[in-house]
Amino acid sequence: MLVAAVEFKLTRHVRNADFQGLRALKQEYRFGRAIIVARTDESRTTDDGIEILPWRKYCS
Repeated sequence: MLVAAVEFKLTRHVRNADFQGLRALKQEYRFGRAIIVARTDESRTTDDGIEILPWRKYCS
């Protein structure tokens, strides 16, 4: 079974420090996707595979 780790942020500007929690989880556990949902306008993926999604896209 694949599990996704999802973290919600109120910020519009996701910074490197915002990834600490998901990166720590990725080291400790195995799961399918790591996602940060924030008030950003565009989706992107970090070099280590963490997806950043606008909240409107996540909720649709």
